Amino acid sequence: MENFQDKIFLERLDDLFLIALLKQDDEDILEELQSNPDPGLDQHLNLIKRLNTQAKAKIQQSKQQKIFAKIELIVNNLSDYAATLTLPQYSKLNVFFSNYNEMSKEDKNDIIMDNLLLDLLDEIDNND
Repeated sequence: MENFQDKIFLERLDDLFLIALLKQDDEDILEELQSNPDPGLDQHLNLIKRLNTQAKAKIQQSKQQKIFAKIELIVNNLSDYAATLTLPQYSKLNVFFSNYNEMSKEDKNDIIMDNLLLDLLDEIDNND
């Protein structure tokens, strides 16, 4: 019976400690932690920081890989995009681009590349 009462006493004492900690200001807790550093706690916090940094780096690397893959796709298919503009359904747009036929192939490719890169940048902004 005494063990049971000891157990109840310890549970109530634990509850009181928890209540005392909850009523303590965050600044007081932080000050106490800084004045009594715990190497084990610091080690765990450093591990959490390192894992967080690694996760952010992986996310950034994944975004960069997607961007480079998209740029490579654009560059590899540039002639296809230029050929698309000569299709009959786009002939109505010639009114807006009256100088298009007089432009060099390089200028046309530059315009297409700029437009595709702007679309890519817009997509990157929307993903962030």
